[in-house]
Amino acid sequence: MPKFLEEVFIGTGITFFLELLDKEPELRKYKPYFESIKGDFLQGLKKEWTQMRQNPKPDQYYVLCHGDFHLRNMMFKHNKQTGVFEDCMLLDFQICSISPLTIDLIFSIYMLMEPQQRWDHWEDLLKHYFSVLVDTLKKIGYKGEMPTEDGLWQRLHQQKYYHFLLISTFLPLMWALREDGTDFGDLLQNNEKRRNCSFLEGYVKDVTILLPRLDQLGYFKQT
Repeated sequence: MPKFLEEVFIGTGITFFLELLDKEPELRKYKPYFESIKGDFLQGLKKEWTQMRQNPKPDQYYVLCHGDFHLRNMMFKHNKQTGVFEDCMLLDFQICSISPLTIDLIFSIYMLMEPQQRWDHWEDLLKHYFSVLVDTLKKIGYKGEMPTEDGLWQRLHQQKYYHFLLISTFLPLMWALREDGTDFGDLLQNNEKRRNCSFLEGYVKDVTILLPRLDQLGYFKQT
């Protein structure tokens, strides 16, 4: 079980999120659903991770996932003369794990993509990723069963609690990092700090776009 799930802010993020849903008229209709899962939110999340680890399936494509895949954990190398991009190095593998490749993909939606990319090009960027993945597997002579685009989307949508965790708890922190002078430690430990930060306007807009999209995909159906 990933140790970051034991951090205090993981449990408090959903409380902050419910308060935000209640304050925003456009979002209030989603509050009953999140209230209904609040009590077993962490259990649902841990169940998803446990099933992935204990019951691996070939079509989930297990790889070494970084686990914290965003720009602050990347270093880029450019040619000094031409400025052309040459290489990229990933840093900070503290929560890496052998997991389905969708773990890093879902994380990238909320923590790597810029807001406008997330709103307008979420599907396009993941389709591009898939095309590059298939081309790379062919080039290296991969002998296993090739992934399918339908299979990729199916797996992405099976981890709804992970989507909810990132939207409710991690995405506001990413918005906070866009503000100069933000004390990240305070935001992790103190909901009051989150309630009164200037980044909330951007975060609310983000959530107002994302939740209807997840609704259309059936994420809020009770199971």
